[in-house]
Amino acid sequence: MNFEEWKRSLASADFLDRVDAVENLPEIADEQLIPILLKVLQDPEPLVRLCTAESLRHFGGCQLVREALANLIQTELDPLTKAYAISSLGELGFVDDLPFLVQLLNSETEPQIRIHACVGIFSGVQLLVKEELFACLEHPDMIIKGAAVNALVELVEKWQLDEIFTVLQDSLQDGQNPGTRSMITSALAKIANQANQVSNRKD
Repeated sequence: MNFEEWKRSLASADFLDRVDAVENLPEIADEQLIPILLKVLQDPEPLVRLCTAESLRHFGGCQLVREALANLIQTELDPLTKAYAISSLGELGFVDDLPFLVQLLNSETEPQIRIHACVGIFSGVQLLVKEELFACLEHPDMIIKGAAVNALVELVEKWQLDEIFTVLQDSLQDGQNPGTRSMITSALAKIANQANQVSNRKD
């Protein structure tokens, strides 16, 4: 849809139209789009706020988005919407937010919030580490460049995909409902596909 159609969907009385709008953003400048999305964080429907918070994670490094998500985390009453705001905040890549995310992980008891705090922490650390090590790959000193290469190799080895795969396989126990088994089976297939893609790139 074009920008005018998108704005009409965003103003629709049907909250599902508004959800569709924030999940399918128009191709316009971030400077024009971000202020509109920040206003949608005040939508009366929790699902619209949740999906907006999720979409905002794609605007990494934006201070306005960072401040809006931090405020939403402090004021949001819906636990799942708050959870998505937390993981989105981590994905923006601001190093100073990592202690706050760790604090949430240590203090919150709501499972969804703890899960999204983990995602936010991992995403934030990953962005920080990649940015620094990738920059070192361009260093003129071959010793520094070699150290960065070795560090990246070590990080790949520590990202234990096999361990995650095994844990998910072990969770496929008898007695689980079909929906849960289907969800885990789908996740295993996705991990296997990613592993195959990595293997093919190496070849």
